[in-house]
Formats: sequence, structure tokens, C-alpha cells
Amino acid sequence: MASITNRNISDHIHAQQDQLDFDPPSRPVLAVFIALSVFTFVALMPLPEFFRSIWMTCGAVLLSISVVGLSGASATRRHIALGLAVVTGYLFWALAFPAAINGGDDNGAYLVFARDFYGDIRATIQPLSERRLFSVGGIYAFQAPVIHWFGMGYLSLVEPALGILLFIVAVVTRPKLPVAAALLAIIVIALMPLLGSAALANTASTFIIGSLSLVLILLALGIVRGGRPTSMELAAIVTLPLAALVFRPTTAPFNGLLAGGICLWLVIRNPMDAVRLAVLGLPIVGLFGSSLLVYHDIGGSWLYPLLGRGTHITSEGISIMGSMPLSGHLANIARITSRDIPFLLALVGALSSLVVLRRNRSVCLAFLAVIVIFLIFAASVVIATSGLASGRYITPVSFSMIVVSLIVVGEAFSRWSFLQSQGFTRFAPPALLGILLVLLLGARVAGHGVAERRLLQHELTREQAAMVRNVGDIINSRIGSNGAVVLVDISEARFLVPLLQARVLLMDQPGMLIPWRQQTNTEPLPDYTTGLTDYLARMDTKAIVVKDLSCAPQPAFAPAGWADLMRYGVRRNTDALCEIAKTAERIDLGNYTVLFPHRP
Repeated sequence: MASITNRNISDHIHAQQDQLDFDPPSRPVLAVFIALSVFTFVALMPLPEFFRSIWMTCGAVLLSISVVGLSGASATRRHIALGLAVVTGYLFWALAFPAAINGGDDNGAYLVFARDFYGDIRATIQPLSERRLFSVGGIYAFQAPVIHWFGMGYLSLVEPALGILLFIVAVVTRPKLPVAAALLAIIVIALMPLLGSAALANTASTFIIGSLSLVLILLALGIVRGGRPTSMELAAIVTLPLAALVFRPTTAPFNGLLAGGICLWLVIRNPMDAVRLAVLGLPIVGLFGSSLLVYHDIGGSWLYPLLGRGTHITSEGISIMGSMPLSGHLANIARITSRDIPFLLALVGALSSLVVLRRNRSVCLAFLAVIVIFLIFAASVVIATSGLASGRYITPVSFSMIVVSLIVVGEAFSRWSFLQSQGFTRFAPPALLGILLVLLLGARVAGHGVAERRLLQHELTREQAAMVRNVGDIINSRIGSNGAVVLVDISEARFLVPLLQARVLLMDQPGMLIPWRQQTNTEPLPDYTTGLTDYLARMDTKAIVVKDLSCAPQPAFAPAGWADLMRYGVRRNTDALCEIAKTAERIDLGNYTVLFPHRP
């Protein structure tokens, strides 16, 4: 009898898999994500201040209302427990913790850029800042209005809260996904910030950029179902990867390969789709290109490193990967991926989904291609970074793969009689909502220590604040608003910048950029010390602030990997500052050193 029952269950499952018709994201979801992308592209353009403030504020508010309304209405329409889960997950991450900020990583760069972004994007041009070169600025379009109207303490409204809601809206708007499966997905999404806490070590985008990859994957799996793709679907194929680029170029290998694969498959299936893609894609690419005009002034690259290396240290012929042998890269890949919990969960979930999809050949093969692209992406990130903080760049795509796997499995079993039974549909949603509440309460208690430590990094102690004021007062009294002040790897820059009257140049990763490359036609370029000295003179630099400036001789070394490359940059920059200090006035204040190259 048991064998007959098991065989019947197996036949039932196979029958449901044969009927599986995986749909792409709905029109309202695609419309929201395309609107989000267009808003970001325009925000990156040098708009007049009046129109810029209107665009930033109204655009961010309307987009937020649209996402909240679409997710809340879609969820509540299906089940009240689903609607309550959406509200609970959003409010928890918006309000339960202070903004997830790592002081050492953000106060010296990202938060300064986000604050200045609201009024004039050109104020964020920092030719000495490697972090600004690495960030086109898409996330600032959402952070800047929050900082302007509410302050730094409410940045959690953007990351992770808005990003989580974008993940959720892609889930609850799928009518074939059972309510219980949608609730389970929301539970996983709501716990992701804890699972990927390392990825939230700064205010760079994790969930918003991850949601773009999520919708792109769902679009890829839905398009292979057959039938001609709609114009909105084609527009999304072009728009989503470009939007992800302006948030953070780190997901470009995954999104680019996936979007390119979709386009190739569409053109092979129907050559006329090439015309449709061109007609729809060219205006989008033009808008995207216009959003890079200001960014190009930062480091001489239209999009580092994809469209040129500009003034980065790698343009000197120095490789990020350095002299690390292949065996070292392979060891890094094995070490990083075996310890990266989001990556492992994503891989296990994706492979499990292939078992569910095995009787739906087209969708199964499409998802297998996605998995291969995911593995290539993870390996490329580890190799490019030499294993340094690789998890933070892989995590957004890992999260999207986890959610896609939950959707695939949930929809595959949507017609299973057990899931449609009256008892299950009545009691499962409230029970899952209760589980979500208990888990989030536990997360709040368990995360209290982490939140407190991050809050201490976010704010200054009384002694630190007094020292920062002293530094600001001395510089202001000596140079006033004349010339420029260079802050060299100052983690408290966010607190010091508003105190200074002169123009501020941020050097957050010392020695990694050579902006004088854009200003000279001579070859070869001058050595770093000569180049920096001349550049600072041309920028009318009146003061340089650096921490713990030590001019003791250090042994030379050849960089092998990203970490060594940054050490190499710090070393050559320190040597240059020590050379400048020989003819400058030097004032030491605690662990700060202030150099005045040109005496007032």
C-alpha cells in the first residue's frame, strides 16, 4: 500500500511539473523597476538645482509609495497574513535598528557623497577618491533625499528596508505562488540582512541592486516559456543591467552575461526581435550614457573598469591581481565560496530547483544557464579582488538566487492537493506569520550588540568630537575659505567636512588615483611624489590632514593581490607626504597631522 501511495504522489508531482508554466514578472512590477532605473539615470545628470531638488524628492517619494502600495495591495488581496508580513518585514528593518553603517568604511567617503548629491552632483566629483571612482552614484539618488529631509539616522529606509520591499514585491505579485510559499519567501527575505551582515558593512547598495538581478532572472526564466516577449519585457532586459551598473559595477559580470544570453536567445529564435531590441534599447542606452557625463570627470573613465581605467593605479600597468599565481586564485575561490553562507545557500537552492524543473526542459535549461553564470560571476569576483571582501560583492546576487529558488519550488508544487487542503490554507498563513514575528523578535535581541557597536562607529565620542573641532578650527583660522584642504584617509571626514570653510578633496584610498594623468600629455608620467606635489599645487592646496604620519623608511615590495595593492598605494602616498612635509609647516594634534604646504 505504501509503495502505491508513494508512486501516486510521484506521478502527481510529475504531472504538476509537466504543467508548470513559469511566468515573467507582471507588468506593474516591470513598470516599477523601469521607473526606478529612469529616476536613477536622470538623478545622475547635472540638473539645475531647483529642478534637481524637485526630481530627487518627488521621484523618491513616488517610487517609494508605488513599491509600498504595490507590495501591500498585492499581498493583502491574497491573504491578510501575507499583507501583515509585508508591513512587518518593512517596518522592522526601517525602524528596529540604527542605520547599518560601518564608520571606518563610510564616514570617510560614501556618506559625504550622498549628502552632497542632493544639491549639486558636481560637488561629489573627487579626483583623489577611489571609492568615488568605484561608485557611479545610483544609490545616492535614494540616500540623498533621506539625508536632506530626515538625517543620517534614517538611512535604513533605503538599505535594507526599500531593497527588501523590492524583493518582496517580486514575490507577492506572482499569482501562481501559493500564499504559504510567499510567506516562507518573505521570512527568508526578512532574515537576509542578518545572514549577510558582512555585506551591510557600509551604505553601498546590497538589496536594491540585488532586486534588479532578481527581476532579471525571473524575466529570463519567464521569457523562455514561449511566445513573443512584450515591449516592456524587452525594455527591462536592457534597463535592469544598466541600472545595476550605476548602483555598483560589481554585479556587471552576472547581469551582463545573463542579459546578453537572453538577447542572443531571442534573436536566434526570432531575428525580428533584434530590431525591437534596438528600437527600445537605443533610447535607454542613450539615457544611461547621459548619466555618466559627470562621472567621467571623476577619474577619466566612462565606467571603471569596464569602459576604461582612467586615472586608477591599474592604468599604470599594475594589476589588481598582482603576481598571485593561478594556484593562489583557485585556493581563494575554494576558501571564499566554502565559507560564504549566502553563496552556499543560493547554490544548494538552485541545484535543488533543477530537480523540480527537470520535466520542464526549457525552463530547466534556462535556470541551469543562470547557475553557470552565477558560478562564473562568483569566481570572477574572487579573482578580481584576490579574495578581499569578496562576499560583500557576491551577496546581492546570492540573495536573488535564493529567492528565485523559493519561487521556482513554490510554483512547481502550487497544485499539490495537500497545499490546497482547507486545513492547510486556513492555518498555515497565520502560523507562518507568527514564526516571522518570533524570528524578527529574536533577531532584534540577538542583533542588539552589533547595532550598538555600529552606532558607536556611526557617532563620535566626546573626545573625538572635540579633536575634530580643534582640527577644523586650526585650519579655518589659518586659511579660511581660500584654496583646498586634502583629507587623507580620515574616517571622521563626514564630521570634519561641514566644519571646513575651504574646498575639501577626499583621498579615501591613498595612492590609488593619479588625477594628473588627465592634465598632462607627457610620457612617461612623473613619479608619484612629483605628480602629487605638482597636482596639489595646481589645486591650490593650503592644508593636508592625515592620521599617524610616520616617515620611517619601509622595505620595498611587489604587490600581489588587492590588499597588497592598497598597501602599495598607502606606502607611495606616505612617501610623497613625507617629502611635502620637509618644506611644509607641520602641526600634530593627537593622532592627526596637519600640513600647511603654503604658509599663509
